[in-house]
Amino acid sequence: MSDIVLSSGVRSNLLALQRTQDLAELTQTRLATGKRVNSALDDPVNFFTASGLNNRSNDLNRLLDFVSNAVQTIEAADNGVSSITKLVETAESTARQALQSAPSRAVTTGTSAFASNTALVGGGAGTPDLGAGDTITFTVGSQTTTLTVGTDVSRVGDIVDAINATDYARARLTTEGFLQVEAIEGSDLQIDFTDSSAGGQTLTQLFGYSGSPQYSTTGQTFTTSTALNTIVDAGDAIVLTAADGTVETITVGTDGAANDNTAGTIQGLIDEINSSTFATATLEDGNLVITSNSNAQPLQLSFTDTSATDSITDFGFVADGTRVEVGAAVNVDRQTLAAQFDLLRTQIDELAADSGFNGVNLLQGDDLTVIFNEDDTSSIDVRGVSFDADGLGIAISTNQFQNNASIEAALAQLDTATSTLRRQAATFGSNLSVVEIRQNFTTETINTLQVGADNLVLADVNQEGANLLALQTRQQLSSTALSLASQADQAVLQLF
Repeated sequence: MSDIVLSSGVRSNLLALQRTQDLAELTQTRLATGKRVNSALDDPVNFFTASGLNNRSNDLNRLLDFVSNAVQTIEAADNGVSSITKLVETAESTARQALQSAPSRAVTTGTSAFASNTALVGGGAGTPDLGAGDTITFTVGSQTTTLTVGTDVSRVGDIVDAINATDYARARLTTEGFLQVEAIEGSDLQIDFTDSSAGGQTLTQLFGYSGSPQYSTTGQTFTTSTALNTIVDAGDAIVLTAADGTVETITVGTDGAANDNTAGTIQGLIDEINSSTFATATLEDGNLVITSNSNAQPLQLSFTDTSATDSITDFGFVADGTRVEVGAAVNVDRQTLAAQFDLLRTQIDELAADSGFNGVNLLQGDDLTVIFNEDDTSSIDVRGVSFDADGLGIAISTNQFQNNASIEAALAQLDTATSTLRRQAATFGSNLSVVEIRQNFTTETINTLQVGADNLVLADVNQEGANLLALQTRQQLSSTALSLASQADQAVLQLF
């Protein structure tokens, strides 16, 4: 195109028209994109500054999703704590309801008639005929009182006075003159006797029987497969006698079917005893326990030795006549409430397990780290806790709530658990508040960054619209000027 010669006027008007066209295109681009800086060529400083601000805004936006999840995780845990607190309060109400029910009491009553002033030693007819130095030990739960004949007690009335001086048992002579001992709370009552005078005395001197509603071996490690002939000889027999005189005799030999009255192993012995109508046998931690089915009715346990070398003590049972154990009669109301308490304890475990969110459960020991900025220099650690029943220190009910001590122990555990839950609720509340504050702060920061970036690159559409209108007018004028300039060159044609 350099061979074409344009006049100075035409060239000037053409350049003006081209510049106007370029400006019009730039203005149209700004209107189309809404930005006055669309590339680094438009304004390098503003372009790269705005890009940096937008990049940080995008990073914070991605973090905001994790912060939002953290808020829900903490809220789920906090809801769990609130609900567990209600379950603990319900369990406390259940325990207190059990406490309002009268505890069952273990009572043992003798069958020999005495007067209060009946001498324990050398009193003639009707005397218990104990020996000086013999000891009688009364045990209720963990409470024990030991009385020495001739030192601590000399008369039957002294035994009554000594027991009544305790805070866990009561004694009296019935109208028939029988010595009666009763546990105040729902614990088993155990009476042990030591024949220190070697006079052959037994508890039958005071209580008329040596039986018990429950016998338990002590210090044994039996299993169900333990052979009886490793303890005593084949042909020996274990004899159980109920209060009504019913007798069950089980001969040591080979295991057979139940009710065939033979047993070769501990399990066979248990099966034979359980086939009776008046006794039940179990194996607990290696100890053989034989219990009367008639609450406080005595169950006599004796032994027939065919070899003249064995005795009931070979099994680990205390010898006859030295102990009376009276199991407390079951209070059905307390038993039912204890079962409800244990059910609530199970619900605490299940609720704690269901208090997670997105795979994180703060009530089952999971920790949560919440990051607040794009370079990981600002964060908060939310520590998890173990808030199942064991973690809160809530044990399963003991003794079926039959004694007040068991209930009071449970109430103490529930009180501690409630305090722990309240402290943790405050901690979760504080953590949640911090995370929500940072969430709002991050949202506002993102908005600030975006506004700052927009201020650097966005166009004023009103101004750009006015500019486009002015450029269109200028473009028309430039076209007219170019037309006029070209008319001067066309005047040469008139010379021909």
